[in-house]
Amino acid sequence: VIAAAGRVRRFLGKEIAELDQLPAIWRSVRIVMPGVLVAEGPAWTSQAEADRQMSEWCAALESWPQREQWPWITIVDDAEFSAANLSNWLWVTFVRSNPSHDVRGVGERITYKHWGCCGPLLVDARANAHHAKPLIEDPQVVKRVDALFAKNGVLGALT
Repeated sequence: VIAAAGRVRRFLGKEIAELDQLPAIWRSVRIVMPGVLVAEGPAWTSQAEADRQMSEWCAALESWPQREQWPWITIVDDAEFSAANLSNWLWVTFVRSNPSHDVRGVGERITYKHWGCCGPLLVDARANAHHAKPLIEDPQVVKRVDALFAKNGVLGALT
């Protein structure tokens, strides 16, 4: 659960110019929506390496002056795709991450068995060894399926 109720605590970042002081730790950074960034990290190699990288990135962000304006950062393989629209970001962030392994935060702490951080929250959503390989469309199969659902196709009445 991410609590987002109560008084206004911050104003969310909206401009790429606000990222000029972001530590140079990722190849590409894109804005998804106010306060939410995607950042391209290196390819995932192992959980131990991912844990080390996340700790390093959290430490680097501790001194970032704009960190209050950007409370959510998703680490991805392809920033342009992930930030292209809300559907892409939601899919990448929540299908390619495991909360028990892939969520960290700047200034993270556990208080009375409740995890928290002072922000930003980092979600590692890079493809890793536990994920299925991406589905790649075969143009010939797509053509045959489209023909089935065409106006005069066998399944055309279903569209």
